[in-house]
Amino acid sequence: MKQLLTIFLSIFYSLHAIAQWDLLGLSDVKARCVASDETNLYVGTDFDGIFLSTDNGLTWNSINTGLSERVVRVIETNQGNIYAGTWNGLFLSDNNGSSWTPINNGLTNLDIRDIVALGSILYVGTAGGGVFKSLNNGSSWTAINNGLKNLNALSLAINSQAIFAGTYIGIFMSSDGGSTWNPPSGVNIQTNSIKIFDSLVIAGTIDGFYKSENYGKTWIKSSNGITEDFVTTVTMAGDKMLSGTWGKSIFLSSDTGNTWTSHNSSFLGNFISDFVIHNRSIIVSTLYEGVWRYSGVSFPKPGINTSHLIGLFPNPTNNVLKFTQIPKSVEIMDSNGKTVKVYGQKNEINVSGLAKGMYFIRIKINEKLITKKVIIN
Repeated sequence: MKQLLTIFLSIFYSLHAIAQWDLLGLSDVKARCVASDETNLYVGTDFDGIFLSTDNGLTWNSINTGLSERVVRVIETNQGNIYAGTWNGLFLSDNNGSSWTPINNGLTNLDIRDIVALGSILYVGTAGGGVFKSLNNGSSWTAINNGLKNLNALSLAINSQAIFAGTYIGIFMSSDGGSTWNPPSGVNIQTNSIKIFDSLVIAGTIDGFYKSENYGKTWIKSSNGITEDFVTTVTMAGDKMLSGTWGKSIFLSSDTGNTWTSHNSSFLGNFISDFVIHNRSIIVSTLYEGVWRYSGVSFPKPGINTSHLIGLFPNPTNNVLKFTQIPKSVEIMDSNGKTVKVYGQKNEINVSGLAKGMYFIRIKINEKLITKKVIIN
């Protein structure tokens, strides 16, 4: 009887694992990238243009009207617009992909590798031409490469504090909107993917996963459990991180990248090119095995941060800093990421002994690490 129960449980868990991965189709194309606007899914391919799904990947339709170049490297959605970067120019759709218009005025290099947006300000990374910036939703572009020692901008990430560019020789950072770039500090190798969430920056490289908890001032390699070095794509949602590799592996971390576990059971895809979180599932594009969905773990919406869990005031301050609830621990770091003060469980801390300036405060609460910026005057 015990043996029968063991066999039954083994079959049950095997079937459950299989059910976690679903092939969504497009297995006859090379899926290069995938994007979501929370309603629709968009997949860019090598040589077959862009496909749209309005039903969570059950069906796909080609949307290539006006898209004169069909090798699509990256798709970005922003404020109702869709941007498609190809190996021969950038295209815009303002009607959910029904038609496309080229927007290349000022782009002296048309091999687009990445696109990021901050409101109506756009940045594109190119292979050989560096980074370009647009202040008008892509109507015109200006090169911004002062200090960028390698002009192969393979990946970009941005928030209100900084912009990062991953190149063949590492990660460059700009704190002035791209006017000047600081050289790599800690990651000096080819960087395929970068994402930024508050002060936390994560990166996928040809040598595994790296992270910085202080806006890129310092970096640590954090690949414990990732069994393949070539990380092609990374992202984060809530307290979960994801890494995809050039092989057939998806890795998940639930402790801010300290440890990783493989989530590949029954996944038949290969050469993972991109993924996106859509309706709390992972949508994975592969170059040779189509597009897949993984529903084994429920994800919050991507980019959701946890900073709302605790507040601090007054900010700026010159004396006492108070918290809206009692944290487990508090660490104060200077602008270079050096720890200057550590506190235990306190609902307020005295910072009058610190020099004037900007500091980062890393707060541990509910087993989550939250980083905030504070000004001491």
